[in-house]
Amino acid sequence: MRESLLAVCLAVLVGAPVSAQQAGTPTCNRTCLQRWVDNYLVAMRDQKADPAACPTSTKKSANRKPQKNSPRIELRSLLFRAAGVDLTQIPGVDIIVFLVLISEIGVDLTRFPTAKHFASWLGLCPNPQVSGGKDHGSRNRRVINRAAQVLRMAATTLRNSPTSLGGYYRRMRGRLGPQKAIKATAHKLAILVYRMLTTGQPYREIGEQAYEEKFRKRTLRSLRRRARSLGFELIERPTLIPESLQCDR
Repeated sequence: MRESLLAVCLAVLVGAPVSAQQAGTPTCNRTCLQRWVDNYLVAMRDQKADPAACPTSTKKSANRKPQKNSPRIELRSLLFRAAGVDLTQIPGVDIIVFLVLISEIGVDLTRFPTAKHFASWLGLCPNPQVSGGKDHGSRNRRVINRAAQVLRMAATTLRNSPTSLGGYYRRMRGRLGPQKAIKATAHKLAILVYRMLTTGQPYREIGEQAYEEKFRKRTLRSLRRRARSLGFELIERPTLIPESLQCDR
């Protein structure tokens, strides 16, 4: 029933004919269908994407055996046509996450001035408790949001991912613990989703090694700046060659 209903909604969006078998499907919630139609009209008005221009997925999971909960209709090109970008290029985001995000937040995010406003609406930002000028720590805001839930689920799949986001998740997990690492990674995923939907630019993966090198350079700049503020100078020590590799003289 869900697959047939979803097929009818997508057929209405793209203007495809509805089969006689699908015609007997009960109508879905008017608000949900209207949201889909509005988002589709916005995407077509801006002419963000051509369905033939949908990029080919390079993820290893693209060639895996379909899961039991995988949709039996081709959704990737349809969602790309509605959104103008392919969110499945982001590590951890599959077609189900893509579908839930578009159905929950739409494709027009102009109501959020910045990516920080969007992440705050999802409840993925820190919530510091300050009273009388004293910091009482931070507590999670209880936000019931399906978009935030799927982003957290997507973040958990990055534990062993050999990508820059996978490296970020493992670094946060070692420093903050699993729960805060999931929230921090979901926050980063939300920022990427916001930027892709607002700018129309595709996601570019730099790789785990490039991310680690970038993090190392940022840490060195911070250490040098702190050393100068204390009146010291930070000098990088040259790499030592192990004795087993040194030439005999």
